[in-house]
Amino acid sequence: MDNDSPYSDCFYNFEREIDEEECTKFVTSLLDADSDRIRRLYSEIRTDETFHDAIEAGLTETNVRPDELGPNWRDVLYVLVRLRTPETVVETGVFDGLSSAYLLRALNVNGEGTLVSIDIKDPEILPSDVEDPTPGWTVPDDLQSYWDLRIGDAREILPEVAAETTIDLFLHDSNHDADHMAFEFDAAAEGMEPNAILLADNVEYNDAFANFAKDNLRNVSKLTNAKKSLQRDGGIVQNDKLGAGLIR
Repeated sequence: MDNDSPYSDCFYNFEREIDEEECTKFVTSLLDADSDRIRRLYSEIRTDETFHDAIEAGLTETNVRPDELGPNWRDVLYVLVRLRTPETVVETGVFDGLSSAYLLRALNVNGEGTLVSIDIKDPEILPSDVEDPTPGWTVPDDLQSYWDLRIGDAREILPEVAAETTIDLFLHDSNHDADHMAFEFDAAAEGMEPNAILLADNVEYNDAFANFAKDNLRNVSKLTNAKKSLQRDGGIVQNDKLGAGLIR
């Protein structure tokens, strides 16, 4: 692993800031949405001081996460959920719960919806100085009524979720091996109807997203959200991306 990673053997992103114009460009390429409204929603999350104070308090539980969050790709998640008002959002890979928190805050402001989050509880892939190894330690208490956190293997749980509910928005951010990504895309798609949103982080590490998008997605868009990604196997991906598309 590259010696500038705060972890000895884990995946790590060196994120870059995403400003209002990048957010607007990405969202309008994905959805038929008004640019002015996107900018208002972007400003809504960026100026939500109570929310940012709460998640930054959670970040202080470890020394290997940022102390504060500036504009970042999770603002895009917030904007998408605010625009679409989904009933069911599903994500795989929770880790500290930052993405979960942004999705939950959007559901909270919408006043409806549920986030189903799937992750394993493995102390070996979490920072060693976190007291409780349960994923999602940064999620504020007042957002957890919208949250259905399921601990276990996505290969078992995701097909169950897809069978029991219609997935309006899906985010892959767990194991980024190509075969696992391909499995998750196929499994999630079983519970998704046309025009549902499928997103995946770290899509530049392999061809899984590109291969799935070719036959299953339209309005495919990418957003460079990391200057560099360090992988468990020692690989380094420059200018890694968030990928998205609408189910055909």
